[in-house]
Amino acid sequence: MLAGRADLTRAIMVIGTLTRAEDMSQKAPKTISVPAAGRTYYGIGKNLSYDAARRGEIPTIRVGRLLRVPVAAMERLLEQAGEDSICRNRRDQ
Repeated sequence: MLAGRADLTRAIMVIGTLTRAEDMSQKAPKTISVPAAGRTYYGIGKNLSYDAARRGEIPTIRVGRLLRVPVAAMERLLEQAGEDSICRNRRDQ
């Protein structure tokens, strides 16, 4: 009977580990590469993405030698641009 309980305990631990690993893989990353941001949000290629990052059109942070784009900052930037566009359209009417 004890071997059965030990096996059951081990099985529960394995299932718990798999569940945590699945949860982590389903979460969206907090940062993405500059080319990925350009492709995802603007539909542009690698070189144009780095040019946009240099101009500040794609927000970036440096992690060592890596240049990364915080997803939250990118989405906030696009939301503000959309809101500004709506305000301008209403003002023009």
